[in-house]
Amino acid sequence: MNMKQTTAAFLATTALSFGMAGLSTQAMAKPYMDGHDKAHQCEDRKAKKTNKHLKRMTKHLDLTEQQVTAIKAIYEEDRAERTSTQSPNKHGGLMALDPSASDYQEQVEAIASERANAVKAHILRRAQTMAKIHELLTPEQQALASERKARRLERLER
Repeated sequence: MNMKQTTAAFLATTALSFGMAGLSTQAMAKPYMDGHDKAHQCEDRKAKKTNKHLKRMTKHLDLTEQQVTAIKAIYEEDRAERTSTQSPNKHGGLMALDPSASDYQEQVEAIASERANAVKAHILRRAQTMAKIHELLTPEQQALASERKARRLERLER
């Protein structure tokens, strides 16, 4: 092989390998780019976290099967309510706004107000869920849960 053929072969091989790498990267990235898959992954993560939390509660508070079943129902009710009230555009749509628009500030304030209301609803829903679970516990379990919560808060403050 002469020098021109070697250079041409090298360039062709390099271009081909980068092209294949690009194709495989796109193929691997595609599922993560799909909004539905991303939302589904988020729900899976939340479900795993909920199950882990329920297992810890069961272990540390010595929950009965009836309590576990009732708490699962409360969590499912919370999940259903959360998904029904969740806004489709979670990030508020600021990127879609035109800063040079005459009503830009009003649009920003409307988005901020909408997000503030969503946060408020989330906090109220979470508090309601916690209160329902607290009602299911026996007085001894409630005392133990309060003690564990105080220790956890103490660790966080360090």
